[in-house]
Order: sequence, then C-alpha cells, then structure tokens
Amino acid sequence: MKRFRLAYFSPLPPARSGIADYSTELLRGLARVADITLFVVDPDAVADDLRRQYSVAAIESYGARRFEFDLPLYHIGNNAAYHEEIYLTLLRYPGVLVLHECDLYQFMVHRSLGLHDHIHELARDLGLSQGMRGYHRAQSIAAGEYDLANLRWPLFDRAVRTSLGTIVHSEYARKRILHCVPEACVVHIPHIVDSHPRASDVRLDLGWPKDAIIFASLGHSARYKQLHLSMRAFAQLQAEFPEVRYLLVGESSDDSVELLRLVAELGLSDSVQHLDFVPDFQAFVDCIAACDIVVNLRDPTMGETSGSALRALSAGRPLIVFDHGWYSELPDEVAVKVDVMDEKGLLDAMRQLARGTARRLEMGEMAESYVRCAHQAESVSARYMEFLYEIVAAPESSPS
Repeated sequence: MKRFRLAYFSPLPPARSGIADYSTELLRGLARVADITLFVVDPDAVADDLRRQYSVAAIESYGARRFEFDLPLYHIGNNAAYHEEIYLTLLRYPGVLVLHECDLYQFMVHRSLGLHDHIHELARDLGLSQGMRGYHRAQSIAAGEYDLANLRWPLFDRAVRTSLGTIVHSEYARKRILHCVPEACVVHIPHIVDSHPRASDVRLDLGWPKDAIIFASLGHSARYKQLHLSMRAFAQLQAEFPEVRYLLVGESSDDSVELLRLVAELGLSDSVQHLDFVPDFQAFVDCIAACDIVVNLRDPTMGETSGSALRALSAGRPLIVFDHGWYSELPDEVAVKVDVMDEKGLLDAMRQLARGTARRLEMGEMAESYVRCAHQAESVSARYMEFLYEIVAAPESSPS
C-alpha cells in the first residue's frame, strides 16, 4: 500500500496551545505511515525540530497544491488567533475535521466581532444552527445585549457539515454532534497521550516541607477553571490537614489578579504558589510530577477532552473533576467526580485523597494503566489512519 499523503493543519510549537502539544505527539505516530506536509500561517515560526522532520508550507499555498495530497486534516479549537486561517481553509477545501471542542461560540464570536467587524458571518452561523432565532440573536450580540461568557451555543454546524468526516475525542462530543447534525460522519478516537519521564525535581524548588501533600491545577488560570471554588475548599481542608499545599501552573489571565487576592484573603499565601506559563513541555511534565493530586474543574465544559488531565493520569496522579461532559467518561478508579460547583462535594473529595495515601497510590497505578491502554500514540494514530483511509475509499458514506 502506498504511503498516505497528508496535508496537516494545526497550531504547532512554540504556540502556547494544548492542541499544538497534541499535534506534536500525533504527528510522530502518523509519520510512520504517511508523508506529511504541515501547513501554517508562518513556516519560519514553527519549532526547529518540526521543520527538520516535516515539510512545512504556508497555509495560503495549499489551494494550488491540494491535488498533491490524499486528504487535508484540520484541527479546530476555540482560539481564533490560532485557528481562523485553518477554519477558512477547511471551508474552501473540505477534508477531515478534528474538533477539539464542541462549543465553538467563543471562536465564532471572536473572529466575527473581535478580529473583524463581520456580524453577517456570525448571523450566518447562528442562523444555520438555530434558524431565524439565531439570526436575531446575532444582532443582539452585536448590540451588546448578551453576556458572552454565559452563552451555550455549540456553533460547530458549519464546520461539521462542510467536512468529509469529523474526529472527536469523547462519546459525549460524538453524541452532541449527531444530535444536531444526524447525517454527520463522526467518529470517537481517544485523545493521544504519551508518557514522558520527569527531567527535574520541581518539588524541591517549591520550598515546601518534604511531607507536604500537594494539590495542583494545570493550564490557563481562566475563570472557567473554577479556581476560586478550589481555593475556598482548600482553605477549609488546610484547617484539618496543615501539611497540604496547592500549586497553580499555567499562564495568567485577567482573572489571575482577583484569584491571588482571594488567596491572600483566605490566608493561603504561604500554602499556594502560582507558576506562570512554563517555558516548555518538559517543564510542564515536571510540574505534574511534583504534585500528588490534580484538581481539574471546568464549568462550563465546551465538549473538550482535557490534555492536562490525561497527562496527570499518565504521570500516575489521581484526579478530582466535575461529573459532566468527557470527565464523566473517566473510570471511577482514576478520578473522583463531584457535582458541578458543589463546594462541599469538592472538599469531601480533597479530604478523602489527603488522608488516603494508599488510595492515592492505588488510583495512580490505575491511572497509568488506563492511559497506556486507551490513549497511547500507536493505537490512536492507527485509528486516525483507519478513518482517513475509510474517507478516501468511500467519501460519501459513513465509516464502518
């Protein structure tokens, strides 16, 4: 069988994007069986190691070269700065869509009203999804009559309907898409996570007692991570377990100042440390290895599968999550699930894991096993290629 010729569209390192990190791991698996060209806005900005391994081209050149490839593969998420040109290319030259988040309203609103003054584009997308009601909602959004932070509209319709096939990382996402677009050709392929050994001991650098039990939250310090809830529960926990500490890892946002003010008000300044955006992927892995328990709360969920949560499991760290979306699909043996925004439930979960050393170790072993079985690069990339070949062989039929 001849090697597959794949045009690949995604944010790539050094972009500060979880999808960029995801692509780095996926590309290694796909490259075993495919010849890959990476299409990006600025080829010179791509990390040197990727430019040595793959052909890299400007995204605007794809139209003239599209017949060189069997298929294009498009990765789409909510960050308009990273995904707008990918999205526009997908609309012009349909291929296979990898939808990292179901709810794309942040992307759609930002690219329509933030990057451009294109209310007609937002009206078209909302109209496609919701009919005339959606069209009128677009006008209301433009007039400032909606709190964008509280919107819950998926807006994946146009991207999914345009694509030859769609890949998602959870059954939750697959069912949501099929509920809105029943004719969609959509498949669930697990998120990819490779194991990465620790390179340095961040725990020593924190200056905390050796017997400290360290909770951690990883990724952007944005409001939807519900870190305020975590801090309030943690303050109560520390009254019972003085040895607990909390590590916040991830790029600051506009919400960070308010969060750190709350940390001070709760008397936690000596027990909570915030590490801003870590310089590279290995440093992020080392931060995960420094903690004992990872708290990964997200509300609202955008239909995402959390790469940071899976990396924590890969490192043998138990999770505390909200019981909704993809997080509900995690085995109970690796994650303690609490009701959304239930502070008492969160405190109980933190208390269970703080006092239960044996349970933490058992959950950690199960976590590593779970990731090895379900999320490793070889099996995930093989499933990708199986789906791509199905699309090429029968582009108008659903995959078997």
